[in-house]
Amino acid sequence: MQNSQKLWQVLFIVCLILLVGTFLTENFSGITSSFTVIKHKSYEGQKAALELYAMSLCPYAVQAENTLARLSNELGDGIDFRISFIGRAAGQNEFQSLHGQAEIDEDIRQLCVQKYSPERLFAYLGCVNGDIGNAETNWLRCAGTSGIDIPTIRRCFTGTDGKRLLVNSFQASQKMGARGSPTIRINNALYSGKTDYLSLKAELCKGLEKHRNC
Repeated sequence: MQNSQKLWQVLFIVCLILLVGTFLTENFSGITSSFTVIKHKSYEGQKAALELYAMSLCPYAVQAENTLARLSNELGDGIDFRISFIGRAAGQNEFQSLHGQAEIDEDIRQLCVQKYSPERLFAYLGCVNGDIGNAETNWLRCAGTSGIDIPTIRRCFTGTDGKRLLVNSFQASQKMGARGSPTIRINNALYSGKTDYLSLKAELCKGLEKHRNC
């Protein structure tokens, strides 16, 4: 008798669960389906040309790069960004930079990332700039966490490719007369304003009036 009662109790609980499940499915399924992921339409207007001339270990350049990395989160699809470095090249294998060989090495790595993983450049900069004094060792971790193909960057850095990029970069800075780090040009004009987030955003947005974040 007791076994029979227990069996009926179990069957009752199972039926109750099924009824509740059916009720929830019929009455609340529309709620979840009513939520949609809103995707912003990519900016389709003319992009703003943003050029940064810098020394990779210069603290002021690091601040500027970090600010531009923040801006890229809002205006990235409206910016055509390029970084060049300030220094001197004596041929294809001898380089001079204010902060020494460590800076030359990081210049080359950033140029290699810019060439082979441009969409991940700001992610890399945001990571490596967090401890720029140890870039010689941190670059591997930062490249990995940024989703950059490390063997590609290593080949670029150790081969002639990276050295050629640095020569061209130094020449570009010299051609523009860039001596101070950082030097910023926006839409082919020298920018002489403040380099804080709001000031740079306001200047960039002058040419991006239709951008959703301006």
